Amino acid sequence: MSSTTYAASASRAGLGPARRRLISASSGVLALQLVLTAVAVAANWPAQFGGEGVDASAEFLTRGTAISAPLLPLFVLALSIAALLADRAVALAGTLGVGVVAGLTVVGSLGEAVAAPTAEVGRAVLLASGAIGLLLAGLLIGLVLGTLRELSRDRAGSR
Repeated sequence: MSSTTYAASASRAGLGPARRRLISASSGVLALQLVLTAVAVAANWPAQFGGEGVDASAEFLTRGTAISAPLLPLFVLALSIAALLADRAVALAGTLGVGVVAGLTVVGSLGEAVAAPTAEVGRAVLLASGAIGLLLAGLLIGLVLGTLRELSRDRAGSR
């Protein structure tokens, strides 16, 4: 489902604007990560953070690639987006899930940015990956904080 479809679904459900923004941004980040995974596998840009990667097509599920996250954080992000569409308690878990993925993205992005370049993955790819990852993580962290404030207000208003 596209981020536009999620946003339309969220609007119909009467969700607050902060939660709708988090759903849209998270959906966009997930879609971008899937595209970047395909690009990295095609270009054979394995992850360099934590040791030199060899084969992006064999390692993308467990280590990710030089420009995209591994499968588990992407799966958590997808589940978190779905949870954001639910009631307040479940949406809180989804918000925290997006926050955890964003925090992991900060670590992974910094790791790729400072990793040693290889014949397969040049310095420019690693630096661009780190910079873009940090920007996207910062965006998500800001939206997570706004959604937590909104959910807190919703809870206080329902008492």
